[in-house]
Amino acid sequence: MNMNDPPPADDQLPIFDEEILWKIFGKWDPKTAGKCRALSNKWRMRLTNPLFAKHNFSENKHRNMQIVAFLASSGRGDECFSMVRVDMQTRQQCQGRLPESIRNFSSFQVIGSSNGLLCIKFILGTAHSELTVWNPLTRRRISTQDHSSKQKDFAVSQYAFGHIFDTLYYALLHVFKEKFADRTVHWSLYSSVTKNWNLKGSFEGTFEKLGPTYVVLKGVVYWIGWQGVAIPKPKCIVSFNLRNRAVVEEEIPQKAKSTFHTLSILKDEVAFISSFYEGQFTIVVDVTKSPALDHLDQSGPKCLGSLL
Repeated sequence: MNMNDPPPADDQLPIFDEEILWKIFGKWDPKTAGKCRALSNKWRMRLTNPLFAKHNFSENKHRNMQIVAFLASSGRGDECFSMVRVDMQTRQQCQGRLPESIRNFSSFQVIGSSNGLLCIKFILGTAHSELTVWNPLTRRRISTQDHSSKQKDFAVSQYAFGHIFDTLYYALLHVFKEKFADRTVHWSLYSSVTKNWNLKGSFEGTFEKLGPTYVVLKGVVYWIGWQGVAIPKPKCIVSFNLRNRAVVEEEIPQKAKSTFHTLSILKDEVAFISSFYEGQFTIVVDVTKSPALDHLDQSGPKCLGSLL
């Protein structure tokens, strides 16, 4: 730039045009973008724009997929809970502190994690419990009531946590029914948009039990539905779309059933994994295609390990 050239306009950064800056900023990790908001009012306006937030989220949602977070209890009074982040590739560990206001609870249960957010159920004896969505990066948290605390004797009372597909917004889903024989399953939904549990509904199910584990892929929650109370056997795969609240139930073929059963995400697909006690072979069933359970892949444990 020549000394005689007029200075650049106040609302534009020199050298790069807005489109190039948008692409550069969008690839920043959220922590860097957050720090740069303090540089000036113009940077703050750029980096708090809702369009930029969505673009940055889209660029970073698959970052650090190999990071695992553990919550640990040390049993030492006020230092009861701590968080440990482990990079599964480098094996590096980083210990963090939970917010002061939630470290005095007596026990906890991790409901799930999604795009860097943790959903945790904190319990204080038998008198009080609450659900907390916590962002370890920004240290911000939101708490809401725990509906399951009044449903301890229900046949089904399960939570699931995940982001609504292709949005910045997360949802906390609660499904429940009182008796095993009940066909009607009720649900309520908390979202970061409404910040309440006003969305409610029900659906008819053929299963007696649900879960307790689940997976979330592209805004859809998946559980295994079970038949039989004393010795439950897998009956179906139940899915719930967090965006449109559509529920789909797919029967599990008899040839896919063995001794142990679980759901997992393999190569960006949801799979029903069923293995015999002897470990002779495993059946992997893709439940994201239609019809959901028609794609069987029989393989030995070594082949399954490569898929995982």
